[in-house]
Amino acid sequence: MRARFRFTISDLIPIAVALLASFPLHNNDLWWHLATGRWISFHHAVPRDDLFSWTHFLGAWVDNEWLAQLILYGVWKLGGNAALIITRALIFCGLALLMRTWLRAMRMPRLFLPAMAGAIAVSHHWWEIRPSAATLAALLVMMIIIERARSGVDRVWTLPLLFLLWANTHPGFFFGLVILAAITLACVVDPLLPRWKHSARGALRGGRMLAVTAASALATLINPYGIRVYEQQFAIARNPLYRELLDEWMAPPVWIAAIAAIVILIAIIRLKEIPLSRLAPLFGCALLSLTAIRFSEYLGWIAIPLALTALPRLRIPVSRVPAVAHLALALVIVAVALPRERIEPMRYPQGCDAQITRSDRLFNRLSWGGWLIWTRNLAPFIDGRCSGQRLFFGYVLAENGQALQRFDEWRIDTVLVSRSEGVARQLENAASWSRVCDDGASVLFRRRGIPGGPASLTPVRRR
Repeated sequence: MRARFRFTISDLIPIAVALLASFPLHNNDLWWHLATGRWISFHHAVPRDDLFSWTHFLGAWVDNEWLAQLILYGVWKLGGNAALIITRALIFCGLALLMRTWLRAMRMPRLFLPAMAGAIAVSHHWWEIRPSAATLAALLVMMIIIERARSGVDRVWTLPLLFLLWANTHPGFFFGLVILAAITLACVVDPLLPRWKHSARGALRGGRMLAVTAASALATLINPYGIRVYEQQFAIARNPLYRELLDEWMAPPVWIAAIAAIVILIAIIRLKEIPLSRLAPLFGCALLSLTAIRFSEYLGWIAIPLALTALPRLRIPVSRVPAVAHLALALVIVAVALPRERIEPMRYPQGCDAQITRSDRLFNRLSWGGWLIWTRNLAPFIDGRCSGQRLFFGYVLAENGQALQRFDEWRIDTVLVSRSEGVARQLENAASWSRVCDDGASVLFRRRGIPGGPASLTPVRRR
């Protein structure tokens, strides 16, 4: 009994992860997620059109993160911003414990330390309290179910329920469905490859997996929007210019791409030593991480651990402390070490936003849109819900030298941006605009005279 509860270096990892996730809130999308959860809570319905912006840039809104937003708002109601920080720490501590469970299911618990080192190195910059964490959790749960099925523990019938919840929490469910389909294909062709390390073992059989995958795909349609829940993924995929202009969709830095390439190389070299059911998520997550920096977390949490399973066994102490004990200890430590500043200082307007009213035709920094909705109940020009709509390209043109022209077309009379933005530099020397507030984080401009003519939001051609 004493051996089971012996504390090892590997048992420090979940606690370290919780502490690494205990920093002030600074995710720009969090605020419109909270505002949406608040709206859902008050109206007992999901949004179906643009409720927040005065430009109505979003049009019809398919909010496939509504369940996560409702949960986030519930957390905030319980304890404010401090509760959000603690919840983020517990989420990532929980993800570390899920990885430990997954490695145990693969009978490789000694890989926990190097696997988590890779996950932290590659994905820490993306640790936020946002619905995308649900996709990481769901991917890990799916991998645990798959591995246990290979050992004869039949829980694959729970996958449709997982996808039902996933499709109402984050659009990453589509990637999960692709990975599940690839694993199923591996189970189908496995008997045709006698020299390969077998995937189709225990309850992981081709015919059964085909039925489970079909049921999981149907389960994703159980949501308030039906088949339209797939729209966002395809809209972004068809919009390469948008992906080039928004930072989170840009290509990953060289060092992350190099790690992805190494992971792929390990898989190729050890190809026949890795079951096909593991190769599918390994290649899928590694290749996806090469397309955008936002997908580097899949490389860290899924692809790197799978690549490590193909390497020689390491003599590293095994983590044995129960998950409940880890979470309880993490809760206590994080509560004690909670940062004094709940929100990152100087990241958002410090007072200039108080001078804006809902009747103003406001142009705002994109990353502040959600903040204005949540904290001031203002109607922004644009916010983080954008996914390549035409107004986004007008916003980019305004930032890059066309502010005066675009503001005349849109009849903008109020502008809230940071000092360093291109719009601020253009308005500083414009005779028709005056700076009325500077709070250190933001500057507020007002138009001296509104031009005549009908208001318009002219769609911007992609250039």
